[in-house]
Amino acid sequence: DPGAGSGSGGYAVYAGRLSEDKGVLDAVEAWRQVGSGITLRVIGDGPLRSQIGLYGETIPGVQVLGAMTHEHVLDQLRGARFMVFPSHLYEGSPMAIIEALAVGTPVIAGDIGAASEMIEDGVTGRLYPVGNSDKLAAEVRELLAADGRTHTMRVNARSAYQELYSAGVNYVQLMAIYAAARAESTRAPA
Repeated sequence: DPGAGSGSGGYAVYAGRLSEDKGVLDAVEAWRQVGSGITLRVIGDGPLRSQIGLYGETIPGVQVLGAMTHEHVLDQLRGARFMVFPSHLYEGSPMAIIEALAVGTPVIAGDIGAASEMIEDGVTGRLYPVGNSDKLAAEVRELLAADGRTHTMRVNARSAYQELYSAGVNYVQLMAIYAAARAESTRAPA
């Protein structure tokens, strides 16, 4: 458990592979619309690294930090007002979302795959139609205008982590799976 953050850094975070399928270009395009109202810190590396670096030089509010250690990413998440998760993929259980929830950082995510199940819209973050940078920009502007709601989402995000993804909860779930498998194996004909 990395512990809750404050969210007092006044920035947003994208943390992930810098590739088209992860939606990083959607995030950068959304920031072209949002302007410099809040900085987007782009953390990661990948095939779009040089292109994203150029955007970081020309789009106000986009700051490209590159690859970081896991602990440094968690530090960035702790201070972030929210995280952007624009992935176009049907991801199983994205660690980036779990880590954001663990530190109490709300997530704006594309409404696809597990992200749409892990983020409760308006409670632990916001969902938008995946691939739609206009809607992503609108969600960013809405969270910027609703500071009190963002604080409530931080509390909710941390609670969701503790109730659904913490080590203790996962241990109980794993032991239940093992017990069910053991019970099933004793019923199977020899």
